Amino acid sequence: MTEGHQSLDSYMTHPLCLTWCDGLDDEEVLLLIGGLPDTIARRDFLETVAAAYDALPQLSGAALAGKLGQWTLIVEPNGFQGSRLPLLADLSSDGRAMSIFWNVNGDAQIAYAERGRIIAVIDPFDPEEGDGEEKFLQRWEGVAEQDGDWRVGALMLAETVVGQRLGADWFGEPRLSAIVQAPPDPGGTGTDDEQELYLREQRALLAEDPRLAALAEHPARERLRDMAAYTAELAGNRAELPSSLIGEALAALRAQGEVAQRVRARLEDVERDLLAQSAALHDSGLVEPGSPAHRLIVESRGVRVMAAALNEDPARALWEALWYAEMLRWDSPDRIRLNLLRSGYDEIERQG
Repeated sequence: MTEGHQSLDSYMTHPLCLTWCDGLDDEEVLLLIGGLPDTIARRDFLETVAAAYDALPQLSGAALAGKLGQWTLIVEPNGFQGSRLPLLADLSSDGRAMSIFWNVNGDAQIAYAERGRIIAVIDPFDPEEGDGEEKFLQRWEGVAEQDGDWRVGALMLAETVVGQRLGADWFGEPRLSAIVQAPPDPGGTGTDDEQELYLREQRALLAEDPRLAALAEHPARERLRDMAAYTAELAGNRAELPSSLIGEALAALRAQGEVAQRVRARLEDVERDLLAQSAALHDSGLVEPGSPAHRLIVESRGVRVMAAALNEDPARALWEALWYAEMLRWDSPDRIRLNLLRSGYDEIERQG
């Protein structure tokens, strides 16, 4: 990293999501991203890293929050809640919010929101993929090529927004922290026109997909397995897995019992093999999107969702399948489908 950010190197080796927002205090932001109230305590960065990995996959990880000037910074080791655009919009409802996200598997995003609206979304690996307000995109272009590591440029961009540099000293003391259970995407964000567009797209999907409509509009505990199967099929197709493998997983979901657990064990072996093949193609550092190594990682994630859906506990099967599905990149229609299934799961849990 450049000299100004050199001292951050040891922290940047972790997969991270950094989210800045104004107008909210530390506890508020932790609760908004799904922090469980009874887990809120003071932890340092390394304790939060350990808590994040211990929480997975039953929960969504852990987060640390604290002041940086007039802003509140949320740090999620191996997490990504701040990169979820509806949630980022919610965090900006009283002002502004910005997030920088990356992991070791080639996923990365820079996003910026104001007053409940997403202003810009940037793929840092592909400058041509930026979308949003031209002025913000130009600010990114102005810093993007100043260092070989795009994260340095992203931190410089955040510094221009926040007005204060993030230094290693921020990570050096205990701060408010919480174990995170990912909340559903918040409603009511965006303009009235944007909300109406979302609802129209949702209604259209439900009208053209009776299977989804039956699961989403009448969620019940006896439908959990069917909801997990829908999630598994969606993920298998998104990851472009062989139809034979998807079909095997769906048949096992219908059969259950020993057949399901045997297929689940086989899928876990397939996932490990795909990750080993990816590692053999890539020595270290970030995996470039679109590379053969990244393609194998995407396939492994689809397999992971299908294996999760075969959990013997139907509620755990759906929860884990939805959680692992977040690791895939979705287009708008499939994102809406997942949101409907997640809302259905939440409704079933409320019913008891």
